[in-house]
Amino acid sequence: MAKKRKAESSPAPTTDKPAKRRRGRPPKNPNTPKDTVEDTVPKLTLKIPSRSDKSTSPTSNSDSEVIDTSDNGSSVSIDDDDNDLDLVQAATEGLLGLSRRKSKNDDNDYEDAENTEEQEEEKEQEQEEEEEEQDEEEEEEDENFVFDLDFVVPVGGATDTLTVSSTITHTELFSQIAEEMGVRKKDLVIAYKFSWSKDKDKPKLLNTPAHMVKVFKDAREELVDRKKLAHKKPDAKALKKKFEVVITDLSAKHGKEKTDKAAKKPQSKGKRRTNDSDSEADVQVDKGKMTPAEALRELEQDRRCEKHDCFCVVAENGEHITLTNNNMSLWSLMLSQGLHTSKTLPPATLGLPMTTGTKSAAPSRRAPQNAPPPPPPPFPYYYPPGPYPHAYYPPPPAPPTHLPDPAPAPPATNLKKTISIDSSDDDDPTLFPTIKDWLLELDTSERGQDGHHFSQYGDSLRTNGFARVVQLADEGEKEGATLLREMCPEMSVGVARLLMRYAVKDCEKIRKAEKQRKVDWARTQ
Repeated sequence: MAKKRKAESSPAPTTDKPAKRRRGRPPKNPNTPKDTVEDTVPKLTLKIPSRSDKSTSPTSNSDSEVIDTSDNGSSVSIDDDDNDLDLVQAATEGLLGLSRRKSKNDDNDYEDAENTEEQEEEKEQEQEEEEEEQDEEEEEEDENFVFDLDFVVPVGGATDTLTVSSTITHTELFSQIAEEMGVRKKDLVIAYKFSWSKDKDKPKLLNTPAHMVKVFKDAREELVDRKKLAHKKPDAKALKKKFEVVITDLSAKHGKEKTDKAAKKPQSKGKRRTNDSDSEADVQVDKGKMTPAEALRELEQDRRCEKHDCFCVVAENGEHITLTNNNMSLWSLMLSQGLHTSKTLPPATLGLPMTTGTKSAAPSRRAPQNAPPPPPPPFPYYYPPGPYPHAYYPPPPAPPTHLPDPAPAPPATNLKKTISIDSSDDDDPTLFPTIKDWLLELDTSERGQDGHHFSQYGDSLRTNGFARVVQLADEGEKEGATLLREMCPEMSVGVARLLMRYAVKDCEKIRKAEKQRKVDWARTQ
């Protein structure tokens, strides 16, 4: 036991052995002081002036209070004995709310900017909608508002202004224009041109309701444009132009061109000049080159009887003889072709009793038994007297009461042979009327009561080589109607079909009458 205690009492000598280096984290030094929580929290020092002495310098340590606070506001320490809770609270709240207020202000500014943009977009959208609604209302007002339009109508060698409302109908407008010009409505062939149009612009055709609608539509647009321009430029030149529609008489213009060409030709020495003492027939020689429609209008003006309200001629005994539509159409056609020159004395072809009158001529209307039938009318009135309902051909004379004994009928073999030979020949073109004469007959007969003005297409058809109506009929109704619209683009579908139906029907009647004539002729041989 003693030895053991002795051994314990004498310490064994120690030697410093180098410490083994281990991998990983270095060993901790036990003498190193540990970091406290307070040391890890950064502190902020504020100097707050003391209320006890405000006159002293703010830099003095004795006159100020020091507040140390962390960024997260976990602790607040006050070094001065004068503890002002209000100041501490204000400082703390200021430190804590500074960043929050800034962030909040930024958010508010962003929200305000977004709200401002949205408000501006809404305002722009509302403004656009208001402008669109206003434009639509203005367009409706422009389409519905009523205005007056002046038509400058030719009357003889002068012009007259006819003021009409935009609510007028097609029938009323054309009736007023025809009355102003002194012509019949169905003979009205006119065109129009606006006063503000360019000089190089040609007149446009005006003879259908669609044409009239376009006239007032274009005039309304021009009037609206002038109103808008008046607000921007009151002194604009466009506002000083006239607002009217100039009417052109196409038939009169066509006749005038022919007359002007004839007037430019030098007059030969052998031709006698006309003067005031010349007869009416001499005056009509120069006017014989007018169109049939123009000749008809002039003849109607001269033959209008105010006493009987019709067209008349005065016989030698003073009696008024009424002229039928057929008489007027034939007379005007002969005037236009130069076959007759007087508008006072009717052509002899009409067969009017100008020397004795109808009353005195009534007892002698019956022809004597041995009187020969009157000769057929001269060229160009070559239509068959019976089946063909032509307006220019006068009624056939009554057959005589006593006929000579007919010649004996030839044998049947000779009759068949004669008919077959004649029937093999091609159609004689002179049996059929010319295109222009046939179209004029349509206008002046009952077929022209609807005012289609068939005569206006005569020049186009003649230019394309259609000299006679039989050429149209040979095309057939359907093919001919299509061909007509190709040659005359301004012709409507209904007019084209109507013309072809008339052409086919009339040519069939002419062929039938010619065939009957051949049969009758063969029987007399």
